[in-house]
Amino acid sequence: MRPTSDSLVEVLWRTQAIDDAFRSRSQTCRGDGFLAEFASVVEAVRCALEIQQHVTQANLGLPSEARIEFRIGINLGDVIMEGDDVYGDGVNVAARLQELAQPGGICLSGAARDQVRDRFGFSFSDRGNIQVKNIQGPVRLYDVSDGSTGDVQDPHRGLSLLGAFSRYTWLTSLVLISIVLPGVAWWYWEASGQRHARDLERQEQAKAGPNQQEVFSQASIAVLPFDNLSDDPAQEYFADGITEDIIMALSRIRSLAVIARNSTFVYKGKAVNVQEIGRDLGVRYVLEGSVRRADDRVRILAQLIDTETGSRLWAERFDREVSDVFAAQDEVTRNIVAALHLELPAAELERVKRKDTIVMQAYDYVLRRRDISLHYSPESQKRAKEMFNKAIELDPNYAQA
Repeated sequence: MRPTSDSLVEVLWRTQAIDDAFRSRSQTCRGDGFLAEFASVVEAVRCALEIQQHVTQANLGLPSEARIEFRIGINLGDVIMEGDDVYGDGVNVAARLQELAQPGGICLSGAARDQVRDRFGFSFSDRGNIQVKNIQGPVRLYDVSDGSTGDVQDPHRGLSLLGAFSRYTWLTSLVLISIVLPGVAWWYWEASGQRHARDLERQEQAKAGPNQQEVFSQASIAVLPFDNLSDDPAQEYFADGITEDIIMALSRIRSLAVIARNSTFVYKGKAVNVQEIGRDLGVRYVLEGSVRRADDRVRILAQLIDTETGSRLWAERFDREVSDVFAAQDEVTRNIVAALHLELPAAELERVKRKDTIVMQAYDYVLRRRDISLHYSPESQKRAKEMFNKAIELDPNYAQA
């Protein structure tokens, strides 16, 4: 019994939500694997760990021949981007690390490990210096786990939009993931690096019968970009950041499938019909809202809609000091959990509420960096680095920075 196309699609869809929640900036398909690029090594490691943990859960109770496993390699290095191509020594090292990882494992280079060290609860096993194919000089290798569950068992892929960029080089965090299927030397996902997980789901659902459609739509949600209702259009980054953080929090709930950022942000600025979105994305629920920021005050409006009936399940307005925006985000998440009658273990609830900083200005710099990083150019990368440095100055332990 080999993994079916339906099981592959479901795992890839769920892990895509995790991947986008951790804001990988671009991904591309590479034969039987996927390459994702992150602005932060910490985000890359956290994403890899969440992916492995999710696939571990997906494999529970399955016979060995039906399980899906991934190898993940993470490197920090120089890359060159030209059109849809990503290449350079940074990519080559990530590829070799992925090959050296155990099925279900995560392997880091010394350069990547040095950026993380032991600050965030990750555990590392030093495998020493290893000479790898086509790389000059030995590479230091580390296996990584989350420090609580031992070695991670199982990984992921990342599929998203990789736009057409002019050629330039920068230092970046790279995650290369390959899929390991029992009895299969390699597997090629029939999609280019420019196809969204949304498109894959839509095709699968079009072929599916009513029962399969129900499976995809039960505990699933799409968070649409919150509208910026501030008087200043430049506050768009803040509204987008609120949306992304809600996606991240919801993606930590294992019983809830959360659609990727790249799939929901295609609706940004458009008049939408939530029932059509439900059919297009294969989700049962849609969260939409708005953000208005003025001086030191922020107003967040959010409503949860059932895409099958069009009825509103929950809606609330949050008027807060800007410094209390984290609490407002937590309340949105808690209300969604309650409205959908999801039962979360205490440990999972704590993970959902996890915040990397309480320094509001550092958080604001990170939101600005995220927005700037979406626009690929040497100048934008320079500005993004400036935002990074400012955030770290205010909070040296800020993981997302």
